Amino acid sequence: MRIIFAVQDPHVPYLFAGGPLDIHHLALTLGSQGHDVAVAAALPGLPESVRFRQLPYRFLQAISRKELLIYRDTCNGYETFRVGNWLVPRLLEERIAAWRPDIVVTQGQDSWTFALAAVSQGVPVVLRQIDLWGVEVLAEAAAKDTAVAALLRSPLFSIVSNSAFIAAKTEELLQVSSPVVHPLIRPEDSVCDHIDPRYITF
Repeated sequence: MRIIFAVQDPHVPYLFAGGPLDIHHLALTLGSQGHDVAVAAALPGLPESVRFRQLPYRFLQAISRKELLIYRDTCNGYETFRVGNWLVPRLLEERIAAWRPDIVVTQGQDSWTFALAAVSQGVPVVLRQIDLWGVEVLAEAAAKDTAVAALLRSPLFSIVSNSAFIAAKTEELLQVSSPVVHPLIRPEDSVCDHIDPRYITF
């Protein structure tokens, strides 16, 4: 199966946080099981600093006109495609057209934008709800945008939640049932060579 993960934020190794690590572990595990996996993400740089830290990239993208300037790497053990954060939806459209995945998985900021792009091209999409904020902003978007409201009822669209609490809130705010799929934890990634009393792992 061909699977694309699409996110608005930077990805591992430039951003180590719960969301990116969830995707990273899923991508590695699915790849080890024989699936073809890729990630579409933003170039490094927090959104508020992108304008300054990515000036060279913005310049090159501007002079390249219609061609999308994509940075591709395999440093994570799978293909990762990176562009400016304002171009990730366009990157996903390009990847769908070029690679034709069997499914798109998205989460986080503006995830419904990626879901709409996938569904419009006939590709099934799974939206991972990983926190209450994501449920609330999706509910607000559905209330304001008829296209987002229609997306929630599309047969190509589904939601999974990372806990029973998030699943309950998804049902309450969106009137959509979502199976609970807990985050995949790879113990080997959390083992260190020595114990340092300055750090605590929960």
